[in-house]
Amino acid sequence: MKYDILIIGSGLGGLVSGAILSKNGFNVCVLEKGPKPGGCLQSYIKDGGLFETGVHYIGSMSQGQTLYKILDYLGIIPELSLKQLDVNGFDRIRFKGDSTEYKYAQGYDNFIDTLSSRFPEEHKNIEEYCRILKNVCDKFPLYKLYNGNFVDKLDVIELDTYTEIAKITRNEKLRNVLAATNPLYDGIKHRTPFYIHALIMNSYIESAWRFNNGGNELVNALINVIKQAGGTTLTSKNVTKLVEEGGKIAKIYTEDGDVFEANNVISAIHPSQTVNLVETKMFRPVFRRRFAEFKQTVSPFVVNAVLKKPLYTENSNYYCYSTDNVWDYHNAKDAWPGVVSIFPTLEHQGYYSVSVLSNYAYEYLDKWHNSYSTYYKKSCRGEDYEDLKAQLSDKIIDSVSEIFPEIKNNVSIHSMTGLTYRDHIGAINGSFYGISKDHNDPLKTFILPQTKIPNLFFTGQNLNVHGVYGVTITSLITCSYFIGINNLLYDIQRER
Repeated sequence: MKYDILIIGSGLGGLVSGAILSKNGFNVCVLEKGPKPGGCLQSYIKDGGLFETGVHYIGSMSQGQTLYKILDYLGIIPELSLKQLDVNGFDRIRFKGDSTEYKYAQGYDNFIDTLSSRFPEEHKNIEEYCRILKNVCDKFPLYKLYNGNFVDKLDVIELDTYTEIAKITRNEKLRNVLAATNPLYDGIKHRTPFYIHALIMNSYIESAWRFNNGGNELVNALINVIKQAGGTTLTSKNVTKLVEEGGKIAKIYTEDGDVFEANNVISAIHPSQTVNLVETKMFRPVFRRRFAEFKQTVSPFVVNAVLKKPLYTENSNYYCYSTDNVWDYHNAKDAWPGVVSIFPTLEHQGYYSVSVLSNYAYEYLDKWHNSYSTYYKKSCRGEDYEDLKAQLSDKIIDSVSEIFPEIKNNVSIHSMTGLTYRDHIGAINGSFYGISKDHNDPLKTFILPQTKIPNLFFTGQNLNVHGVYGVTITSLITCSYFIGINNLLYDIQRER
């Protein structure tokens, strides 16, 4: 079984790369170790509620915006059912002991005016925040579908999110409001680069949307692009070994004994996991050690609840803090959860569902590190694990009920820990956003798509910025090695 390009992993990075390359005439095969493709894009139904595995909303999806243009280029817009979040408050921020609700609005003018209504004396500072946000994003022209140079980014990649926001205003409440969605990228004080904050915030301020029928719609649409071009997506194909011969990856082995060959291999799984799969002397020990030492972002604890009526009427997400300082939520073990992020989904067959996320450090689950619960391998974690999940779920429900009491009238709840994401998504230590970036040493986690083995490439959330927007842009970079970035951007920008 030989292909032009073989892709390991059917998360968003693998599927977008596969769709683009298939559209450009390459014979593509995507291998997925699980029984279902999609990674964090998977959605599922449980007890009548529709839930997302990881992607709860997407940005820059209005007609003419970046993500829309890329998906339009792939011809899949008609296959997606999307609903725009509340234009005047797609994200809403609450602090314990503060009855005020702080809203993020879509559109920069609307964003400025809406926040200024809560901080009238800070209007100019909010304008300055938006100016700086857009200025940093301009240093990443590919996010606007223009070619650029890495040198353009050098004067911004060392900026620190906490410090840059603190420079803009002395108002502590406004500082916290502007950084309040940092659970979206595992924001850490004096570590998280400002460009991560800027690119993610910019995409949602441009426009914020959610899938009506779950992220599976996007998964199926991308697989159809690959299939219609003659490509293949295979599930239950766990890659166990990549063998280098003569300076190139020559064979790809799977757990069930199949052997694949390809002119090029793209790995959409974690780069550290990829390096461990490769049998070669071309990866020196220092190179392997660098990948092994990457710090991972936080693992989540998620409670999914099924309700008979909506938790609230606004088409918005909520970020609710039990502290006044949004940078303290990592240290809230004794007062856990320090923050809960609430993502509702639309009605499904008479039921309403809501996902509530908080962080929960993977080391707290160390007792069960050697246990597994996958489609193929399952070991009992015991009553103490189930008791822990029940205790954490109760704390989450109690925290949300302080604002939305209706959540206690749920039909059912189920929860997921970092172990769930490790076992089913392949996330190292259950990491929600992959490799943690550090403004103090930004080049340490800068990973080129092409490896030291010239026909082995990376793609996915660990290279640049996570999320649908960031991973899709990373896929463009990976595909540019095969079809040229200028040709690709021209085709995407071309009117249809």
